[in-house]
Amino acid sequence: MGFVVVMVGLFLLVGLVFGLLFGVKAYSRYQKRADAHNDVSVTHIRIQQAQQQAQINHAQIAATQAEAEKRVAEAVGIRRAQDEIQATLTPLYVQHEAVQAQLAMAHSENHTMIWAPAGTNGTPLQPTLPLHP
Repeated sequence: MGFVVVMVGLFLLVGLVFGLLFGVKAYSRYQKRADAHNDVSVTHIRIQQAQQQAQINHAQIAATQAEAEKRVAEAVGIRRAQDEIQATLTPLYVQHEAVQAQLAMAHSENHTMIWAPAGTNGTPLQPTLPLHP
């Protein structure tokens, strides 16, 4: 009876070893398939991230181009305004505007006026006396 128990135990032990070997092999195949599936999923996510980054880059480029076009349009508008002012600006008009500004300052409650001698074109004259004795 002891021999039969030993033989049954040995048979079970050999069966367990073979079962583990086949189980490890099957687990290894399963793990490889799972790893491959994970690699595909990670690659898909990276592709989506790259596409999103490309869309962001295109949007930034479009915004930069729009800003540049806006600045060009502003510059053209400023230049046209300067040309129009230059065409209609006369020394008498400039003198009139200076007088109007001085009158507005004179009627203001908080003002300090300093009068400087001016030449015929309205620019201040060089002082003949030193400013600080």
